Amino acid sequence: MPSPRVRILLRVLGLLAFPFALWRIIPENYDDAARRVADAGRVAVGFDLGQSYATSVAHFSNGTVVSLPKIPGSEDYIAFMARMNNQPPSFLPDGYVNQRPSRPQLLQDLWTLFMRSIGLPPSKDAAVLVRMKVALKAASEVALGHAIDSAAVTAPWRASWQHEVPSLGIVNTALLLAGITPVALEDNDTLYMGEINSLLAAHKRKLCPAIWCADHFGSDAGEPQPINFLISFTNQSLHTSFQVTRCFFLDSWSNDFGTIDSRYGLDKLMHMGPERREDFWTSIHDHLVERVTKYLGRHSPHPRVPFLALVAGEASDTPEFRTVLQEVTESVARLRVADARSQGEPEGTDIRPMELLIADDPTFAAARGAAFWMRMQLDWSYCEDCFASRPGEYVSQYDMLSESHVEL
Repeated sequence: MPSPRVRILLRVLGLLAFPFALWRIIPENYDDAARRVADAGRVAVGFDLGQSYATSVAHFSNGTVVSLPKIPGSEDYIAFMARMNNQPPSFLPDGYVNQRPSRPQLLQDLWTLFMRSIGLPPSKDAAVLVRMKVALKAASEVALGHAIDSAAVTAPWRASWQHEVPSLGIVNTALLLAGITPVALEDNDTLYMGEINSLLAAHKRKLCPAIWCADHFGSDAGEPQPINFLISFTNQSLHTSFQVTRCFFLDSWSNDFGTIDSRYGLDKLMHMGPERREDFWTSIHDHLVERVTKYLGRHSPHPRVPFLALVAGEASDTPEFRTVLQEVTESVARLRVADARSQGEPEGTDIRPMELLIADDPTFAAARGAAFWMRMQLDWSYCEDCFASRPGEYVSQYDMLSESHVEL
């Protein structure tokens, strides 16, 4: 806890920097119709801050999607992503108990505003993200041939980022310091996309156009939503998590059992002899099955609820890993049968198998989903098919936004 003198100094600095900081953090949130028309022609860029590297993808207005560079993560970056995976929120909403000591949120916010207004990261963690985003932005601009001024971000879901205010959170702070305007700056905006959500978007799953375009929530009664099982395999680690399926642009509140395990990176094979390689793949199989077993033990989903394994990561093209995935699918099917029996379900109960969904380009798949999310926000024409299919039934949120726009 800072001393009283330090707290007073921070308050004074925050008050002095506040007007300039607002100018830096609120770059034209309220776009008018003319701005939206211009946005439709812009390139939509998606950044994926993965567990061990970062990638970017460009989604053009004509539908063309181009993979841009991949930036390997430094040791600091890889350690930061792994540590964030297990770190609880720095503060929680009313009704919860703080899980670890922290500075008063007001002082922390003032410090963030002040440091950002002078172009410096407010913490060592923010500095790690800034360095990665600066490198990714520079390499992406070289590949595109022009500057990038805005980007949507996807990353492994983090409990520690869950309750951050978009205008003050570490994700947007790092973007702004890297010279990039964030997609979301208002308090009710989605700060970033969890990787499960971005992979759903990349595969055109759970797009929910009626909800996105017209805020029309239909009924999914009788249709159990799959449980997503993320499996991201890279040279440095194996990342897994679970999440109940929702529209891809909605919050990942149900994300659970997230782990990043460096024991299972593909690079570990470099230090193994032939006799130990088979044991390595067996251990990955056992680890993945164990993850599902623990999830079933905690949540006991109904046997009719299917599992959807979303596979990504630079190392997921490895033939031995693909074989492991098929074996995991079979093992999970047996687990589901045993779990159904433990729930008292009779024999012959319809037990849904686990679907395996492997990205065509697993290294860039998550960034593709983020770029698609950005494209949706830039281009109103995305919703034209939705409105055409139900003439007069849906009211465009874009039209409501234009009609309610007030010149300040």
